[in-house]
Amino acid sequence: MSADREFLFLIADISGYTRFMVSNETESHAVNGALLDAILQQVEIPLTVAKLEGDAVFLYAEISSA
Repeated sequence: MSADREFLFLIADISGYTRFMVSNETESHAVNGALLDAILQQVEIPLTVAKLEGDAVFLYAEISSA
């Protein structure tokens, strides 16, 4: 593995998630799922989804050096 590889890290986080979950318990899981699905549908190469965690999507991409 080369030591000079560079990566871009991106966290797409739903703002106000905790407050929304507490105040809208009945609909919150469905809405959160729909929002995460919308984020995931927009992910394009070179981004790769590394992990889903609660209200966030962690993505990364290797930056090609020219």
